Amino acid sequence: MIGSSTRRGTGQGPSCACITRRSGTVLLLVVAALFLLLPLAALVLHFGTVSTTRRQMQAASDLAARETLRLRDDRTDLERRTFAIDAAATLFDDDLDPASGDARRFGAGPTMTFSGTPPQVRIGSYGVYDPALQANTSDDAAGDLVAGEYDATATDHSEASDYTRLDFTPASASSAATVSPAVLVRLRRSNESFPTGIGSSGPPVPQLFGRGPFGGSASPGAPTFAERGTTVRATSIAAASAAWTVGPENPTLAVVGVSDLAIEATAWHDATLDWTGGVTVEIASGDSAITTSGGRSIGFTLASSPTSSGSRAISVGQTIAAELVSPVETSRTVFVPLVVATSATPTSATTQRIAGFGQLDVRPLSVAGDDPVRVSLTRATTPIVAAENASATCLVSPYLDDDADADQIAEALAVFATLQSQSAGLVQAPSQRRTIE
Repeated sequence: MIGSSTRRGTGQGPSCACITRRSGTVLLLVVAALFLLLPLAALVLHFGTVSTTRRQMQAASDLAARETLRLRDDRTDLERRTFAIDAAATLFDDDLDPASGDARRFGAGPTMTFSGTPPQVRIGSYGVYDPALQANTSDDAAGDLVAGEYDATATDHSEASDYTRLDFTPASASSAATVSPAVLVRLRRSNESFPTGIGSSGPPVPQLFGRGPFGGSASPGAPTFAERGTTVRATSIAAASAAWTVGPENPTLAVVGVSDLAIEATAWHDATLDWTGGVTVEIASGDSAITTSGGRSIGFTLASSPTSSGSRAISVGQTIAAELVSPVETSRTVFVPLVVATSATPTSATTQRIAGFGQLDVRPLSVAGDDPVRVSLTRATTPIVAAENASATCLVSPYLDDDADADQIAEALAVFATLQSQSAGLVQAPSQRRTIE
């Protein structure tokens, strides 16, 4: 019989009923488990918050770095820094308009404090950290926005306690900010103090793990691990890199891009041609060749869809075709493909492939009816960072063309590499060179 015992050898019935009662055992197990699960849940929530905060801050620093560099040759130094600061602020706004407020409280992670007796969690009126980058026009090494020069060959990409780096030299110690080829941007939640206009920092991400029901106890001396919170930093470096892909020009929208001219890569850096003062060229009707006044051919006019694939965006390595076009009639700034003649064999026909992109100021010198048309071509003495319509990424692979030839493409890429050391007038675009969280 379940729940009873029988005395053996007496012939008597059950002498007692011993019912086993285990009610309350499960409750004790649940309570014990909570002491393990609740701290673990707090730890999971904390690291999830830290990870989300870091991603949000990283997205903002990446954007600000690219925008500051992208506008280097299009705006003044202060204007481009202000534009980048506004772009980062927009990223942390619910309707992409910081002036209208932020009702949904977008930001770089939560903010809260622990105060009172016993200490209790206090959430501020805003509840999230909303970064406000500082322009740092003096390019202080510890600032939020720092123009300078990035060393791609450096093997150490860490930051010292004073924020100096071996792979980045601020403009104040290298060159003028207006021509600096790289920009570093920092966002910090480290509770540090910086002079106004130089740097900014928010409170560390609050730590819930290790606190009691009321938020834990405040230590009379140094803060505990839980009270210090977790420091989160996001650092991005954008460096100017030679453009791999450019788009077509759009005169209606005043967008600079590839027009109807292509220049030979060998002529681009020919010291006998006065590109800085202006090279006068002629384009005869019925002929696609671009020749100097002395009769030297230095390029050709392009088709409306210049590549064999018919793509409007063109990339380094692609083939490019000459075609008769209407004479240049208006002054404008254009991107020009720098081409190199390649061939599969010494006896086969040559193919013109793109080896880079340059920027030229085009100014007609002829009047209507002249033949040939005379044009002045002028280039800058330094590389040009394109504000738009250019990318440091190869967006149109030449290997996908119908006439793709690996050896010819490799030959064009070799010339592309050579052009980087002779960068006068080359079109560049921002490239994310090093991102550290």
